[in-house]
Amino acid sequence: MIIILIFADLRLLTTEQNVQQNNIILVLTVHMLDLGTDMVGDDYETRYKRQVQGLAKVKVSNY
Repeated sequence: MIIILIFADLRLLTTEQNVQQNNIILVLTVHMLDLGTDMVGDDYETRYKRQVQGLAKVKVSNY
């Protein structure tokens, strides 16, 4: 799994030229965090399902 992090100086600059840049950086940062949490959640669910399948196979083969 590859995770790309965007590091930015999040100090809010007061000039009008930088307001748009700050908003874009903020949106990208939030989006990347959302993607990361979604990926972690999907990975957790996949691992759980595979564990359940593995346990079911072990129970069937023991009987």
